[in-house]
Amino acid sequence: MLELKRLLSGETESVPFALTLDMSGMTSDIISGTCSAAGACRGTPDHIVLTAGLDCEFTAVCARCCKPFACGFKHSFEFPVAEKLESDEDEDKFVLMEGAALDVEQICGEQLILNLPLRFLCRKDCKGLCPVCGADLNSGACSCGGKKIDPRLEKLKEYFNK
Repeated sequence: MLELKRLLSGETESVPFALTLDMSGMTSDIISGTCSAAGACRGTPDHIVLTAGLDCEFTAVCARCCKPFACGFKHSFEFPVAEKLESDEDEDKFVLMEGAALDVEQICGEQLILNLPLRFLCRKDCKGLCPVCGADLNSGACSCGGKKIDPRLEKLKEYFNK
């Protein structure tokens, strides 16, 4: 929890923070890694603003070839902080304080998950695995040729071979 009492009382203009999040198992594609989060809450004449940056280094599994690979991710965000919401305010635009504190670990974790890619690829042109024999197509063509005949249509193959 990031204590904001000094910021609310006007003793300081900014309250910095730094933390490390463990990314192991955060999604089914992430094997291991860490995310460094750093930022600050600063006071303005109208409100308090939370500004943070995420810098992540982790190992993920490729969605096409199923091989683990190292990748990185960076994201920065900024939210106004409120003690409570007015009835007409959109709660997605604000971060709410709990007393005079913010749970920055939860906020950074949510932003990390919301901004990760939907799937991870070891490279843009990854060919993946053969759907028939499971061979890695990045290493070369597979021996099966990738052709699997639907058993319901097997009799038609015999007809065309006559």
